[in-house]
Amino acid sequence: MAKQREKTVTGRVLHDPVKDKLRPMFPLDLSKCRTVDELVRAMGDTAFTGRQIGDAADVFEQMARDKDCYVVMTLSGALTVGKMGLIFCDLIESGVVNAIVSTGALMAHGLVEATGYSHFRYNPNMGDK
Repeated sequence: MAKQREKTVTGRVLHDPVKDKLRPMFPLDLSKCRTVDELVRAMGDTAFTGRQIGDAADVFEQMARDKDCYVVMTLSGALTVGKMGLIFCDLIESGVVNAIVSTGALMAHGLVEATGYSHFRYNPNMGDK
C-alpha cells in the first residue's frame, strides 16, 4: 500500500514539487545574458509573458529544425502598418514558413503600400480636429 501524504488543517494534500517533476523558476539576471538567445532562454525560466516568449522560441526552433514540419502561419492585426512585412518574406524565403492564412485587412494594408502609398506614425501632440 502506498504511503499516504499528510493532509493540512484544511484537508488538502501538500505536494513535493521535485517529486511532481515541476521546473523551478529563476530570476532574470541580465548580467549573465550575453546574447539575445541567452536572454530569451533565460526568460523561459521566469513567469507570465517572459516564460511565454521562452516557450515560443523553443517551439519556433523545433519547427525550423524539423524539415518534415509544414508550417502554416496565421496573421491578423495591423502587421503591415507595423512594418513587419519583411519578416514574413524572410520566413517564407528561408523555408521556415510554408503557407500563410491572413485576414482581409492585412491584405488591404499590404495593397496600400504596394501601390506606393505609406502609413504614417501617430503624433500624440496632434489633436483630432
